[in-house]
Amino acid sequence: MNSYLFFRTDRIGDFLMSSILLKSIKNNDPNSHITVVASNKNFFFIKKLNIVDEVIEYPSNPFKKIFFFLSLLKKRYYLTVALDGKKRSIFNSILCRSNIKILITNKEIYKKFLSFFFSLIIYSESYNSKIEEIKKILNILRFSFDEKDLNIFSNEENLFSKKKNLPDKFNVFHFDEKWLTGKYRNDYTQIEPSTEELLLFLKLIVKNTDLNLVVSTGIFFNPVVEELKLIFTKYSKDDFRLQYNNKTIILLTSLPFVKLGYVTSKSSLMIACHGSLSHLASAFNIKIIDIFEERERLAYYKWIAHFRNYKFIYRTDFNILSKTIINLL
Repeated sequence: MNSYLFFRTDRIGDFLMSSILLKSIKNNDPNSHITVVASNKNFFFIKKLNIVDEVIEYPSNPFKKIFFFLSLLKKRYYLTVALDGKKRSIFNSILCRSNIKILITNKEIYKKFLSFFFSLIIYSESYNSKIEEIKKILNILRFSFDEKDLNIFSNEENLFSKKKNLPDKFNVFHFDEKWLTGKYRNDYTQIEPSTEELLLFLKLIVKNTDLNLVVSTGIFFNPVVEELKLIFTKYSKDDFRLQYNNKTIILLTSLPFVKLGYVTSKSSLMIACHGSLSHLASAFNIKIIDIFEERERLAYYKWIAHFRNYKFIYRTDFNILSKTIINLL
């Protein structure tokens, strides 16, 4: 049995991309043992995945880091990959015992000075997309890539927590902090709507799709959502509803990621500013309308080149943005 070690000590969205690699390894090597070193931000999510056999949370305590490192030295791996390119992951990858060591990085200086320690350094700037990087690793392992590897959540029935009382068919509009002025990136084009503009937009989605609509939110305080709550009828905790055109607009506030994942998996369409839910929707092969900053389109392309059933638009004034979305429905 081959053992594989991956460092992904960052966020859930980044891990979702890497999980395609893990899925492909499991499909090519069913008896493999996969270990992921995670951060406190993605540890509990990764722990529930069937394709991962062991998850280790990278310790923040300096004393515990010593024991973490010593525990790695006791084991031997067939493959070690520093997927996140972080210094801590690079250091531990260099010192752990492994037949093949791979580093993914966007820093050219690492490519120049660390080549002695790694079997392969994947310099991201030399690749058009993250999926190409994954295929390169699989090629080193003499594994083949299959489109079914994109279905990272197949046989993962227990990964997400069910959300009860959802309609049979619905679309999702994710209204998180990326829509709000000053809550995400001050250098991004502002797209925050007024409450009246947003409500009209939600109704137009329902009217043009003839489907129910779920509006999910992020974890930040959202004044527009607070005003919507006063217009909607409270159905249950964090669940507010409005009847329109014989359909229901459901406002779900502050749902944990595992429940948002379940809601996404049951939807027909996901409208969102690019993030982890975009990757979730792609994994479920759900139609996506993705929104991101135009000047960063090349950087985003690296992460979305493998997306299926996908459309994207650039951030712009909400009145223009909303009309564009309606035309894409």
